[in-house]
Amino acid sequence: MKQGIVIQGPTEYYKELTDYYSQFNNVIWATWNDESVVRLDYIRNKGIEVILVDKPKLSGYMNVNMQVKSSFAGINYLEDKVDEILKVRSDTIVNNLDRLLFRLQGKQ
Repeated sequence: MKQGIVIQGPTEYYKELTDYYSQFNNVIWATWNDESVVRLDYIRNKGIEVILVDKPKLSGYMNVNMQVKSSFAGINYLEDKVDEILKVRSDTIVNNLDRLLFRLQGKQ
């Protein structure tokens, strides 16, 4: 099974996340169209594709609308390219991700 990863959210921690997640295949960063070009170029240069999304008019309680909109855009983009997708926030590094992906493979 082919797996993919959607990083969802702003690029505040772009270096740390990009340096870590770039070792995996099929990684997408779904973020806002007003993010820093310098940050976006760094992400792209490390082999991570970037999906730019317009921010919703209402961010929602605890930014839930923003999380849903960017998550959906990333998942939508990967949906025809992989069999399974793991979505992570852009302020989170999942340690031992290779082991987690292996354990999740084929599970609902």
